[in-house]
This record gives sequence, structure tokens and C-alpha cells, in this order.
Amino acid sequence: MGTEIDKIHHVGHVVQDMETALELYRKLGTVCTPPAYPMMAEQEGEAPKPFGAANAHIDFVDNFIEIVTIVQEGGRIPDDAHLIPLSAPPDVRSRIIDSIKRTVATISRCLARFEGTHMSLGSILNRKDFLCSSWNS
Repeated sequence: MGTEIDKIHHVGHVVQDMETALELYRKLGTVCTPPAYPMMAEQEGEAPKPFGAANAHIDFVDNFIEIVTIVQEGGRIPDDAHLIPLSAPPDVRSRIIDSIKRTVATISRCLARFEGTHMSLGSILNRKDFLCSSWNS
């Protein structure tokens, strides 16, 4: 059984400002997917609003860069963003929202340290498993 990493699956680049990051990557000549911004009503009967973490990809043949940012309440959303409506039955909505808030807290800690690459995932030779390297301490 091999334990050597045969390729990088993807790298996560955590940024403060999605539009600025996409503009810089495009200046480097890459094609970026429009960013995806999840939307969900936190309470029954509320209108869905963007929240959580937004992301965009720069796709390559066998891997990609994932650009991730925190959705700031009242913050600017790029004009080309895809708003992705999320819905969940009331009995699980709070668990999903709590999970998203934990993810936001993790990304926020990354951003508090520095803006940049905080994670990479690679596959192990001859296996379908993934190895995740997190550069958070």
C-alpha cells in the first residue's frame, strides 16, 4: 500500500475580498468560476440571505484552487456571483446553521493569522483516500 502523495487535489486560498482575489487571479491569466454565495433563512419565515462562506474555483485538468471568503452581512457581493439557495427541514436547520457557523469561525481564524493558502488536499498513490494538510495551528 503506497503512502506517497501522487497529486494535489486542491489548495484552499482564504481571502478577505473575493472580487479583489478574482481580479488578481484573472490578471495572472487564469479563468475563475463565478463565486458561489450560499443563501438561507436562519429562521422559519425569514427571507433567505447570503451567509457563511463563499467560494470560487480555478480549475485545472486534475486539480483546482479554491478561493474562499467569509460572507459579511451587508458586504458587497460580486456582480457575477451565483446565489445558491439552501433549504432544510426545520428540525435540522439549526444543526446545519451551527455547522456553517463553525466553518466560518475556522476561516475567520485563518484570516486573523494571514490572508493566503491555509490548506491542501492530496491523493495517495494507488488509493482513493485523500490526505488533508491544514496549515492552521
